[in-house]
Amino acid sequence: MQKAIEVICAGIKVPFYPVRGNHDARGAGGMPGYTRVIYPFINRQLKKEVNSLNYRMEYGKDLYLFIDSIDVDYGWLEKNLADHTKYRWTFVVAHYPLIPPPTTTRWKFGGKPENAKRLFELFLKHNVILLCGDDHKFELVQYKRGNQFFTQVMTNSVMPAKWKASEFTGKDIAKRIFQKEPEKNFLLKDALSYQGWTGGGFAVLHVDEDQVSVDFYARKGWEQPKHKAVVRMKQTGAPEK
Repeated sequence: MQKAIEVICAGIKVPFYPVRGNHDARGAGGMPGYTRVIYPFINRQLKKEVNSLNYRMEYGKDLYLFIDSIDVDYGWLEKNLADHTKYRWTFVVAHYPLIPPPTTTRWKFGGKPENAKRLFELFLKHNVILLCGDDHKFELVQYKRGNQFFTQVMTNSVMPAKWKASEFTGKDIAKRIFQKEPEKNFLLKDALSYQGWTGGGFAVLHVDEDQVSVDFYARKGWEQPKHKAVVRMKQTGAPEK
């Protein structure tokens, strides 16, 4: 673990803020070994003693909450989202997606539908932009209820895959993903749009005064973005497709 951190940090020139992934702390002694290495590293990045897998950072006008999405601390999340109106944009950074991708029906973030529903309502209430990974795909999922918005941005890894795009509206989400599972109906009503792209690569998030946008880069041809998308707009919220 220590060696992996050294390799990553040697190759980048920006701060590195980690979140726990599903391969990070497994097996006997996995969690003690992981926290023994990762806590001091997080403390050095933040320049203060945190010693937790859940931590917050204010960067400019924006709030970033880095969380353990495998063992969710709901109380910590609720407490740290309570003052979100002080900030321009509110981001939650986690390994797992909250909205299950079309490729799986398994609940990961929250572990079961009732927990996912609690998180969904919390994120929608506080206009959260969730930055996540895990499923090795680029996805942009938009939800809207009145003047409340929840956006999920999933980024891929460097795993090779042929680039392919898929896109459908909120109504299509019901047909394609959740129609056979009634317990997921709470995810249908406020669904606005879904966009997805397979293909290994990385993403760059642009955080500006009036909007948040993302550039998706393919592993091959990475010099130029493969696709650009608007994540959230200041005045109108989530863009409709």
